[in-house]
Amino acid sequence: MQTKKVAILWSGGLDSTFLVYDNLRRGNEVTVFYNRLNNNQEKTDLEIKSIVKNSKLFSEDFTNSFHSNIGEPFQDFHYLIADRVIDSYFAFKQAPLWLLSAAYIGASHRAFKEVQIAYVMSDQAISYIEEFKRIYNSYKLLCDDLPYAELLFPLIKTQKKSIVQDLPLKYLKNIWFCEEPLKVPESLQEEFLDKEYIPCSNCDPCKRFNTIVDFSKFYDELKQEVVFSEESWKLIFALENKEKNDGRN
Repeated sequence: MQTKKVAILWSGGLDSTFLVYDNLRRGNEVTVFYNRLNNNQEKTDLEIKSIVKNSKLFSEDFTNSFHSNIGEPFQDFHYLIADRVIDSYFAFKQAPLWLLSAAYIGASHRAFKEVQIAYVMSDQAISYIEEFKRIYNSYKLLCDDLPYAELLFPLIKTQKKSIVQDLPLKYLKNIWFCEEPLKVPESLQEEFLDKEYIPCSNCDPCKRFNTIVDFSKFYDELKQEVVFSEESWKLIFALENKEKNDGRN
């Protein structure tokens, strides 16, 4: 089987983590890049923690095939976005930033055969894949005649349920997908495995994940020790909303 050098835009979430893993198990040489959206620091921090944890595992499991400069300098792109409103189209609205990053990688890193983005079946963006490719390829006109990596979306015919089943547990339990992390009060952190933040279960990525795994039993499904009670979730929500309201007053 012929192997290749690929660049992957990695968010630390389920789909892009599986895309990294799938390339590595196929024998491809993978370099990862991260889009840092500076409108939600908690989410950014949690995504980077996820990437750091799974980068360590990938480096151990796929020696010489996985590349990521975690630390200084970190291979990422910084975008300053003032608006923190998270609506049902927020993930789709990020598509131009993913394309901009992909175009930069394709033009600046000539060793890559492909640049890959992890859109999956049922994502809002997949209806526009051909348009995305045309936008990406138009950037080639501004470059010289050297090789320009092909932009691919390898998972557009893959369901999230299949990804959850295929991604090994040790990577799966490190992912982060929530757009609006909930801060866990210190008094409840022991129940939540000493986690400072938990998924909100209410944003679109959480709702999509909830259709695959019973959210209240998420960590139990991952063979960890604690099953979160519904009362605990409600308490977290109440405290979070109180903090937001206090902040407005």
